[in-house]
Amino acid sequence: MESDKQIYLIFQWQPQWVFLLLHEAPPAGARFESVTLKSIEKRVDAAWVPADASLAILVAEFQGYDDNLIYVRIVQEMAMLRSQYPKREVRGLVFFLESRFDPDSDPWREFVQVIYLDEALGQLSREQPDHPMVAVFAPLFARSEEVLETEAAECYNRIDSPELDRASVAGLQEVFVSWLMQRLPYKGAKEIEEMLLGKLPDIRNTKSGQDLIAIGIEQGIEQGIEQGIEQGIEQGIEQGIEQGIQKGREEGIDQGKLVGQVQLLESLCNSIPTMEAQLRSMSVELLRSRLNELRNIFDARQP
Repeated sequence: MESDKQIYLIFQWQPQWVFLLLHEAPPAGARFESVTLKSIEKRVDAAWVPADASLAILVAEFQGYDDNLIYVRIVQEMAMLRSQYPKREVRGLVFFLESRFDPDSDPWREFVQVIYLDEALGQLSREQPDHPMVAVFAPLFARSEEVLETEAAECYNRIDSPELDRASVAGLQEVFVSWLMQRLPYKGAKEIEEMLLGKLPDIRNTKSGQDLIAIGIEQGIEQGIEQGIEQGIEQGIEQGIEQGIQKGREEGIDQGKLVGQVQLLESLCNSIPTMEAQLRSMSVELLRSRLNELRNIFDARQP
């Protein structure tokens, strides 16, 4: 499975997760990005050069296949960075997808810190089973395809964590879907969509779904009071409120379900993602119209 590029993107969006795997507190402003080694005009894909000179420069490599020169390459990058930033400490990190990809080359291995993602994420899943990083990597490390099919929808929804910004959530869910399709090549894109959408009522357990339900309940209470008063005391304000709450709850859940469907299809169609706040401001009718439009685009691309 293709993984190196996606892993780089994950830690670019969430650099604090690198330090979580290292069991270290993330320093303020940490961000991994490309850095050009001026002496040889070569780019290092994942490096962080903190403005605070007392902090170490970090350079990372993400490895999901066999490469006997991985340690030589990162040590060279560390040396060039040290030459470019004299007197600064340079720290090298190599993240192997699994230990079997580690060539264990001496003496270079002594100069870098090695992390096996399968083992580190296994420990994290035991300590924090609901962490969104565990969910994102589920397609790579699930014990079997059967387990993955069962847990895919739950993992997809768990990525939508209130701790993450909306842009990161959209990107992480896109990576998840990409890996899911690679891990389950016998399932078409439409089957993947149905697999993830099949449990969308569980969106009530996500922040976006809860927000939508809360809005629906609030609107329902107001509408219920108004309707109850209009129908008269004999029907009871209490009955009107209860009916309003129920109607608002149903509308909120329907709207949350449609938002989730639109976000997933935008990802599958490689469309520019619509901001969640914008989707939440749309009526149910507009959301259904957007969903039908995306389904037509998706169907047109199928062989």
